Amino acid sequence: MIQNPRGRDEPPVDAWYVLGGGPVGEQVARRLADVGLRARYVDDSHESSVVPSHEADPTDVQALETTGIGPGSTVVVATRHDRTNLLAAQLVRVHFDPDRIIVLANRPSSVRLFEEAGHESVCAATALSTGVAEAL
Repeated sequence: MIQNPRGRDEPPVDAWYVLGGGPVGEQVARRLADVGLRARYVDDSHESSVVPSHEADPTDVQALETTGIGPGSTVVVATRHDRTNLLAAQLVRVHFDPDRIIVLANRPSSVRLFEEAGHESVCAATALSTGVAEAL
């Protein structure tokens, strides 16, 4: 068993994929790799020199087919737009059937929508404000 970044013991996954997010998405992939997970970064406008990356639009199913996402994978959807994140998460679920999908909510009001759609969510605004408050 490995300890995943959220602190739960889980069986190892084939790979973690971070879809979108520019430099933020790249850093999420780097952090996953730093804790020993096989991380891949997928973005249509930002290529990584830090972790293995694929140039692809996170909402383009044909482009995502080349990345290796599938059963056994965990996908983190982290674009800058909540509508795009929901669309990408739904497409990934339907076409690639990963074990787990975690969606970045850029606005707190999107958390409930993502969770009602069956996805785990992390709220960027809450995480940032918590981090700042803890640093003070």
